[in-house]
This record gives sequence, C-alpha cells and structure tokens, in this order.
Amino acid sequence: MANRPVIDLLERVGRRKGVRPGQVELAWLLARKPWIVPIPGTTKLAHVDENVAAMNVALTTSDMDELEAGFAAINVQGARAGEAVLGLIDDGAKLGTSSRGGRGRSPLRGGSVSP
Repeated sequence: MANRPVIDLLERVGRRKGVRPGQVELAWLLARKPWIVPIPGTTKLAHVDENVAAMNVALTTSDMDELEAGFAAINVQGARAGEAVLGLIDDGAKLGTSSRGGRGRSPLRGGSVSP
C-alpha cells in the first residue's frame, strides 16, 4: 500500500499517547488550525465516541513537529476518493453556488458565508 507511511506515522504517535491513529489525525487537525472543524463520517456509535475523544488528545510541540515533518516527507499517492465520489462532493457546484474559487458561497439558502 503506497500510503502506508501515513498510517505508520499516526500509529507511532498514537502508541505513545495510548490512542488510535484516527484520533491522532483529528487531534492534529484541531491543534494545527483552531478554526478547522473536522467532520468525520461514521456509521458506528463506538467510532463517534472515539472521534469525540480525540478532542482530549494533547499533542506536544514535539508531536506536532514529528507529524508535520513526517507528512512533508511522505509522497501521498492517488486521489482522496474515486471519481464517482469526488463528483458528488461539491453540492454547491450543482446549485450554482460552489465554494470553488474561494468566494465562500454556501449551497444553503441565504447565500454567503464570511471567511
């Protein structure tokens, strides 16, 4: 698997913290940009609890440096999803209110969202 180094990095940090790789990933996103709000998808209640618990994972400066350096050194392969799924992601594009181009327009009634 070409992207296995990403999982290995998350697992390595997760083992030290006593948490799962997905929790490290969510904690990293939250620590990296406070205005980012990850919306993980799941169909299992246990995974919802696990995702919520990621808010309590305290990453140190050393952890963050390791993750940033590790991600920068990994050449991720492939698209984040298949063509069919990628075609479904930007619902706003279908409604003429796409977020593409950085205009911040919402597909919801009422129009714009301030950055």
